[in-house]
Amino acid sequence: MQTAFPLPKTDCGHWAGMAAITLGICAALSALGLPDHRPDTAVKPIRDFYISPYGSDFNPGTKEAPFLSFKKADSVIQAGGTVYVLPGEYKRLHG
Repeated sequence: MQTAFPLPKTDCGHWAGMAAITLGICAALSALGLPDHRPDTAVKPIRDFYISPYGSDFNPGTKEAPFLSFKKADSVIQAGGTVYVLPGEYKRLHG
């Protein structure tokens, strides 16, 4: 079949290799332009929790919205964290 423009005979393997190298260079340059900001490290995890006889285990465990039970605080606290026990009369919960 005759075409209006002669097509050069090419080695597709050579072009595929060049395309891969070009994409790799573009990816590396793009990474250099991005700020070193990772959202997961920007958020400081809560290390201090509070419980109160007037709280709820559905609360986030903050001083303003404390947990109700020691069991809930124990389930979320991590090494190095602190559980503060707010004043009040604590009743033993069964179950």
